[in-house]
Amino acid sequence: MSQQDAWSIPASGETCNRCDGPLAAGDMVTTVLHLAAEGPRREDLCATCGEMGESGEGAIFWRRRKPDDDEQKLVVDYTMLREIFGHLLQRPEEQYQRLSYLIGLVLLRKRLLRLKGFEVRDGAEVMVVTRGVGQPEILVPAPHLDAEQLVETREQLSRLLNSELPDDLDLTAVAPEEPSAS
Repeated sequence: MSQQDAWSIPASGETCNRCDGPLAAGDMVTTVLHLAAEGPRREDLCATCGEMGESGEGAIFWRRRKPDDDEQKLVVDYTMLREIFGHLLQRPEEQYQRLSYLIGLVLLRKRLLRLKGFEVRDGAEVMVVTRGVGQPEILVPAPHLDAEQLVETREQLSRLLNSELPDDLDLTAVAPEEPSAS
């Protein structure tokens, strides 16, 4: 079983993940993302269950209106993506390092982060970025992903966010080509 299949990330459903009540177009939906050691888990909740508050330390949540089936594809909310990025950087698991790296590349391409370079720190390669001039450095683990792993991680991120990354986003243009020799 692939790592992707082990994740508990359902497609945006027609019912609330807690009370099984219907989620209709136009309803307010609270999405909760739990970052557990075994992998992320996503819940889409009705307005009532979403108002009951969030359970679980480190959970990330956001609210949105459920779109009509006829509406355009869901687009990425980059403010939310930056928030998730910060939480992922705190997780040591490889799957979260891959996701934080990919999100870092997306945020670089959208100019929401600035690349300072790639370095070896404490024996591991990291991507060094900042949020802007004069801001502290952010160290992002830089796993060397082959094309297949990059596609798989991109699919995982799309499932996690229930939205699609822009098709014109060439993530390999920012990624280092070879590991550092240091």
